[in-house]
Parts: sequence; structure tokens; C-alpha cells
Amino acid sequence: MFYKNVIVASMFLALAGCNGSSSDSSDNTSQTATAKQFTIIDGYLKDAQVYVDRNANQVADENEVVGTTDENGQITINNVSDGQTIIAVIDAGTTTDQDFGSVVGHSYQMASNSSSSVITPFTTLAVKQNISLADVASLVNLPESVVSGDYVNAQSEDADRAHLIARSATRTLSDLSSSDDDMLDNFADFRDSAAEVPASQLDSVNLEINDGKITQIAAKPTLKEFLQSGSLTSFSLNEFWRHLCEDENIDSSAGENCSGLGDGSTRWTFNLSDATNPTVIVTDANDSETDTYQVKFDINFAKGVNAFSLAWVENGQTKTSEMKDNFIYTENGLAIAVSVDSDLQLYTTANTNQSLTGFTAITLDESQWQGKTLYHLNDTKQISSDYPWKAEPQMTTVKPTVIATSGSIQFGNTQYTVLQETPDLYLIKDANNHPSLLIKDKGMAERLMSDWKKMPTDQPSN
Repeated sequence: MFYKNVIVASMFLALAGCNGSSSDSSDNTSQTATAKQFTIIDGYLKDAQVYVDRNANQVADENEVVGTTDENGQITINNVSDGQTIIAVIDAGTTTDQDFGSVVGHSYQMASNSSSSVITPFTTLAVKQNISLADVASLVNLPESVVSGDYVNAQSEDADRAHLIARSATRTLSDLSSSDDDMLDNFADFRDSAAEVPASQLDSVNLEINDGKITQIAAKPTLKEFLQSGSLTSFSLNEFWRHLCEDENIDSSAGENCSGLGDGSTRWTFNLSDATNPTVIVTDANDSETDTYQVKFDINFAKGVNAFSLAWVENGQTKTSEMKDNFIYTENGLAIAVSVDSDLQLYTTANTNQSLTGFTAITLDESQWQGKTLYHLNDTKQISSDYPWKAEPQMTTVKPTVIATSGSIQFGNTQYTVLQETPDLYLIKDANNHPSLLIKDKGMAERLMSDWKKMPTDQPSN
């Protein structure tokens, strides 16, 4: 289920600039200060901001930042003193979890004492509850050597069970300064539920807690796992691309519609069983045209690339598509990619089409929406205007209400149907079948907006 990086033995050498970012944490203490390397782990977390809590207030103050982690989740900090707290800030939409190769969908913070070489949910529990890692190990019924170390790189059932508890617990973490009344109980519940998971399934499930009840859900997939999870449907959040016509007699840029779809909605069936020749069958939404392509993966966590493009043979020559979708968010059932022209492209396991039928209606719990602040991402561009392919994305802060009679939500005098939900967002549509996103975390919403706004003025080639 997860990518496991092989970390060389030198990862613990306290040499500035070795295997990670290097930063200074100068402190006016009389204690001996040394350089030390830390690894930030849920999976390994790239681009997490790291702080040294010099004033011991358990807050990541602006003047305490020392740098960001590299692709192995590592950072070397100069002048670290005994007894200092190291804080890692994980920003939704910015920090990448190398377990999956996509950005995290919610923001949270973790911490550890400077005596530790790792910063994890377990060290965070120790800091927030002011207990030792031996106490944490006893609480979760795992060896202290596993709880206090790099359980991602370790090869044992105990390490896999620790990984399950840790990645599940991150969904309950927020700022270090937030209330921690339920923290011990949550870890105890995760411990009990993880103990019931067979060893063979520890990498394939997550534990989710709601109202004190734990349920098992499928673990977040890697890109390749998502792509081969079944037939997928892709469509753009840009109205122009969703209504692009293959019929040259219909002018979609002038607002005319068409029954046939071009780039608007396509179905993808991947066959990745042959690692040397992965393929995909691409079918338009009307099942009128089917093509088979070779899949070219470009997965380079260090450069933030988690993408694929297509290749085919034409007149004896191999050609490669100029279009490449870089996946920045992947969850069970739904993924979001940014194309080379900065369009937001959604991939879903629902067998849908341009009108976004095919989704199973989501039962809405009114109590879960009360007072909830979300971030609405929407293309407000009219396709009949200039440069119709260039979206006009807009992000607004909303507090939806549930319309009990229709099972829909409403904000801004418009009603929306909720089509799909992940732990981090909702896919919705209005009465005109226009899709948009409701994002739970502001940082995630801002990342998507930033990428979406980069769309060029010139219409890109296919």
C-alpha cells in the first residue's frame, strides 16, 4: 500500500546539510548545542515547516522557524539544545505524504523533545500529555523501540501496527495549542481497533473515529493503486473543457452545447499488471470512440511530480501526448490532478458523464454541517466570453445549511447536490449540472486555487 523509502544508515549523522535541509536554531541557553537531524513521519513528510520552540510555549512562533523537510522528511538543525521542543507544521496542500505521493488534505502540527530523532504522532502525544515515550509505548501496547523510532522503514508486524495507529491518529491532530482532552482516549481506541486487524491487512486499512466510535476504512491509495481500482471517469472543473465538442459544426466557445463529448468527460480503464507495458483504454462518455494508449508514469517525489502521460504508435513512430496530469490529491474514489495548462481535472470511480449522473446520493447529517466553515472553489467563467478555455476560479468562504426536504445543501441563495465526499472535501453540483468543490481546509483550497489560476491565455493543444 505504501512507498517505503530506503533510508541510508547515515540519516542519523549530525552533520549540517547531510541528507536533508540544514537550519540554525541559535539559542541563548547554557546547555551544550549540537547539530542534529530529525525525520518527520506520518509517512515521510516533505515540505513540512519545522520550528524550535525556544520560548517553550508550544506554539510555532514566526521567529522560530528553521526550515522545511526534504523528500525523505528530514531536516538537520544546527545548535539544538537538550530539552527543547521541535515542532513540525504540516500544511494542507503544501506538505506531501510520501506514503502516497500526494499532498495532505488537512493541516496539523506534531512535536517531539529534541532528544528524539523523529517527530511522529507518538512523540506528539508524549509532548502534549507530558509523558515519556515509554508511557506512550505502554498505552499503545507496542515496544518502545518501535514507538520511538522510524516505524515506516522498519520491517516488522509491530512497526506496521504502529504505522496504522499513527496515520489514523493524524486525522485527530490539529494545532499543538488545541484541546487534548480526548487524546489519550483516542490513542487507546486506535490501539484496541488496530489489535483486531490481521497482520496481512495492516497496510491496507485506516481507522476513522467519529463520536467516539472507530470504523475501518480503506487506506488512502497511491496513484497507481487508484488508477487500477476500476473504470474511472474524468472531467474538468472548467466549463469550456467539460462542454468541448468533437462536432466541428457546433461552436462550444459560443456557448452552444453538444451531445457528444470531447475532453469533457472520458472513461479510463487501466491495466498496470505488466510493469513493462502499462496500458489504458480511453472511451468517450457516449462510448462512441475507444483508443488504447501506453501509460508513461512520471513519479518523482523530490520534484513534487506524481503524474502520467500517454503514448501511442502512429505510422510506425511512437508519439507522446503533450498533456500530462500531475496528481496532487488522491483518495479512495476521487483524485484531483493539475494538467500542464493548469486545468483542474477530477478522476472518479463513479460511472458518470457530463451531466454528472451516476453518483450515489449522499445522505446528509444536518448536525455535521451546522456551523461548519468550508471553502468553495468554482469556475465562474462563461464559455461564451473571451478566452473561454481560461477559467476564472473563485474561492469563497461559506457556511452551508442542509435542506432537509431535498437532501441538498444551500449557500449564497443556491442549492447544491452533494455528489461525493472524501475526508477532505465534497464534490457538488448546482441545478445546471455545474460541478465545484467544497474544501474543508483553507490551506488545501488555497493550493488548488494557486494552481488553477496559472492557466495560460493561449488555448493549449491536445
